[in-house]
Amino acid sequence: MSEPLKVILLDNTFDLTSLKDMQGDRYHAVICLFWAASSTKQTLSCGLGGSCYALADIVGSDMAWGESAYRSARQIVQVGGSYGDLHLRTYLTERIYQECHLLTLFIAVANFIEQLRREYEAPEVAVDGVLPQESASLLATILSNYPNLRYDNVGYCSQIHQRSRSQNSVINRFAERIQEACLTGDWRSQTMDLVEWMDKTFQWRTHIGCRMRHPKVPKGGFTFFSSYLNNSRALSPFVDLMSGPVNWLLTNNSSLRGLPNKGKKDHSWIWQFARQEPFNREVMNEDIGYKDGVDSEKSDLLKAWTTISPTLKNWNSVERSLLVTLTQCWETYLEEVEPRLVVTANQWGIEGWFTQIAKRQNIP
Repeated sequence: MSEPLKVILLDNTFDLTSLKDMQGDRYHAVICLFWAASSTKQTLSCGLGGSCYALADIVGSDMAWGESAYRSARQIVQVGGSYGDLHLRTYLTERIYQECHLLTLFIAVANFIEQLRREYEAPEVAVDGVLPQESASLLATILSNYPNLRYDNVGYCSQIHQRSRSQNSVINRFAERIQEACLTGDWRSQTMDLVEWMDKTFQWRTHIGCRMRHPKVPKGGFTFFSSYLNNSRALSPFVDLMSGPVNWLLTNNSSLRGLPNKGKKDHSWIWQFARQEPFNREVMNEDIGYKDGVDSEKSDLLKAWTTISPTLKNWNSVERSLLVTLTQCWETYLEEVEPRLVVTANQWGIEGWFTQIAKRQNIP
């Protein structure tokens, strides 16, 4: 085959009724990035030409796809800075795992397209896609590692327009807070939310916290920790089951809103346990990277992905600093309060990270 192989990628937002507008476009292969019924594949094949393939042809099964994503996620979270014997990036496990579903899918898609190229003995493959912008950027990065595959996303225009409308300046965000406070009369919550938005790494609050007297928390009691409204709501029914005093330890205004009325009197902010001495920032000195040795054939693609991952970008700019700051506040809290039990409603994120530190100190 001397001419390029033409392939089109479709996600589950593709409208089958739009096929009539694409009658002039003919492809050698149609790849559906969803679990497509046989009738859907037949309709697409007739409408766009060529064979139609779906997720089952690309990744096999849900379980195989999930296992592949998990292996890739482990290569990301088991590197970088550490806090004692804990890798800092385990804090990101859930989100990296979710992102790796798309990553491993696109790696499998790239390998599948390259296999089609060889079967057709085509010199190159022209890949069209009707995909969201972030997905298209990731796929284009992965396909750039294949010299015979070139990508052209045909769904950019509306996505760029939508994205530009959603971007707000700091001034606009501030004005929205003021307007909402005027409408609701809840100036306290709006002020707290604004402070949290501006102080994402907790630097301001911990500077204040280390100069304030710590709240009186009974030693040997039960600590209910929450970082989110729904986590607080989930924990609330268990307060009356405890055989001793319960202290709520919170990170933000969202977690406070989910507390029962009694709990709102018996709570502390974690930033109130900041230390007077400067924090040790050495554990924050790391580069974005991945772990070699597992799924080594994916290493180059993983390396390319780590430079564009939204989670890892936010990790470098905000969350790594946040995690180190709150971790040292948490350790101070555990040392001073010596809780009998730590209770959380989530095994991921900051809750999951804090439970690991508590377990390391033999606190169940």
